Amino acid sequence: MVHYPLPAGAGARRGVDEEALPCGEGRALRLRVRFPQTFPGFPPEVHDVDGGLAGLRHRSPLTGELCLVHAEDWHADTTLADLLTSQMPRILASHAVGEGVLPPEGLEVPVPESALDFLRRRPPVIVTDAPIPAGVDDGVLLGRFIATERRIGAGVIEAIYGPGFEVRTDLPAAQVERFKVSVLGRWLRDPDYTPGERPSVTWRRIAGRLRPLETDIDAATPDVAPDAVIDPAEGEVIGLLVPDEVAYRRAGESWVFLGRVKVNSSWGTRWRVIALGTQYLSRTLLAERTPVARQLAERSVVVVGLGSVGLPIAVDLAQSGVGRMMLIDRDIVDLATMTRQSGGSLTAAGVSKAGLAQVLIEDSAPYCEVRAVNVSVEHLWERFDDPVAAGVARQLRRALREADMVIDATANPCVTRLLDRVRSQAGKPLVVASGTAGGWGGVVTLLDGTGACWACIELHRTDGALPVPPASPDGWVTPRGCGALTFTGARHQMQQISLHASAVTIAHLTRQPMAGDYFVATMRTPDDEPTPIAWGSTPLTVHPVCLHHGTRDQQVPCAGEREAPR
Repeated sequence: MVHYPLPAGAGARRGVDEEALPCGEGRALRLRVRFPQTFPGFPPEVHDVDGGLAGLRHRSPLTGELCLVHAEDWHADTTLADLLTSQMPRILASHAVGEGVLPPEGLEVPVPESALDFLRRRPPVIVTDAPIPAGVDDGVLLGRFIATERRIGAGVIEAIYGPGFEVRTDLPAAQVERFKVSVLGRWLRDPDYTPGERPSVTWRRIAGRLRPLETDIDAATPDVAPDAVIDPAEGEVIGLLVPDEVAYRRAGESWVFLGRVKVNSSWGTRWRVIALGTQYLSRTLLAERTPVARQLAERSVVVVGLGSVGLPIAVDLAQSGVGRMMLIDRDIVDLATMTRQSGGSLTAAGVSKAGLAQVLIEDSAPYCEVRAVNVSVEHLWERFDDPVAAGVARQLRRALREADMVIDATANPCVTRLLDRVRSQAGKPLVVASGTAGGWGGVVTLLDGTGACWACIELHRTDGALPVPPASPDGWVTPRGCGALTFTGARHQMQQISLHASAVTIAHLTRQPMAGDYFVATMRTPDDEPTPIAWGSTPLTVHPVCLHHGTRDQQVPCAGEREAPR
C-alpha cells in the first residue's frame, strides 16, 4: 500500500465537480500496488483503493487501476518510484485541463477513453452509429437476435423509433435475417448510468421510466407483423443511451443494452436480466478503416475459379469494399487440397467451392452483394433446351462481359483464352492469376481489354520476351481417388499470388494502376532454396504476328463472340 501525497487542489474536475478529489496540502491518496510475476518485463499495477480519483482519465471506472504508462513506453529499469514521482503529477495536471486545451505533450494517446469497454466481451448487439435526435428521450426499438427460451444472445438492432424519427441499420436485409428471432423493446436516455452497474439494479432503477410497450408498438412500428416477434410478456431488449467519451476528450452518448427473458424453472417463473455488449457497424465506419471501400462500393467483380488462388482473392476484394461479386466454379472442395484451401474443413468436403466462398464472404463482408454459381464457364456458350438454364447462361455471359473486372484463377489456358476474348470485345479488363508447381513462383497478368491479349502473351513467351516464373520439375501429384494431376504447394505460397492479384485489381478499379501489366513472382531458386518473394513487372505490347489483332477479317473467331442459339 502506498500513501500518495496530493498537492493542493489536485484532481478537481474544473467547472464540473469541485469535490471529486480531496484537496489541500497534507491530504494523501491510498494506492494499492501489485507487482506481476512478469515484473520487470511488465509494469506494476497501481489501483486507486478508495475511489478518490473517480472520474479521472487514465483510471478504470470498474477496478480503479491507473494507466500510468503504456506498454510501449515501459522500460525494465523503471521503478515504481519513477512512475509515482513523474507520471502521477502529469496525470493529475491533465485532469484539470479545460475543454479545448491539450494535456501535457506525450502524456496521452489521442483516443477516447470509453467507460464501457468492459461490456465488449458480452454477447454483442450490432447497432448503427447514426445519432438520435436531441430532445427525444425514449421510444421503441426493433431487433433480431439469436434467442432461446432462457437467454437473448447476439443480435442486430434493425430500427430505432421515436416521435417524428426513425433510424434503421444500413445492413442488407439478407444479413439482418440471419438473426432468426425478432424482438421488440424500448429505449431511453439514461444520464445516471454508472459503468459496471449490475443489470438487475439498472432495471429496477429505470423500470418506472419506461412507458408500456403496447402503447407505442402500433404507431412506431407499422411495418412489423405482431406475430413475427417474441411476445413482450416473455422477453424484450432495453436500449440505454448513456454518457460516454465518444471521441478524444469529447463527450457524447453510447448504447448499452439489457436483455430480459422470463425463465421457468423448478423454483417458479422469474425474470432474468443480463447486460449485452455493443458493437457499432455501418458502411461509414468500415470506410473509415478502409478508405478505398468508398471507391469500390459501386464496383462489380466476377471471380472464375475459387481454389487456392481464387478464393483468397474473392474474400480479400469483398472485405476491401467491392459492392457486388459473382463467383463461378464447377468444382467441389477436396480434402486433399486442405493444405492450401482457405476456409477448408472436414465438414466442407464435397461442398461447392463457389458456395463455400459465398458463405465466407457473407460472414466477413456483410455489405457485399454476392452470388455463387456452380457451373463450368465454357458450358455457358452451349445450346440449352431448358429455358431456365438458358436464361441463367445469358445472365452469366452478360456478367462476364459487363463486370468492372473479371478475375481468372482457373489456371486453365482454355478458360483464359475464352475470357480474354469475351472481355476484349467489351473493352473491359481481365486479371489472370496462377501459381507454379511446388509453390516456387507465380504470375499475375492484367489485360486491359484494349491492348495485348492472351495469345500475344503466349507468343511473347515463346520468343523469350517475357519472363517465366520458376516451377518445381517434380511439383505434380495425383491424389488417391482423383483422376487429374494437381500441383504441389502450401497456402502461404499461393496466397502470395492472391494478395498481389487483389492489389493489382484494386489499383486498376480505383484508377491508380501499378507500373507494368505482367507481374512475375519468385519464391524459390532453381536449386529449390527459399528466397524472399520478389516481384518483377513488365509492360505488355501487342505481338506483331498475333492473329487476334489487325482487321476483322484477319482475326481468329472465338466462341465468346457469339451467343448460343436460344
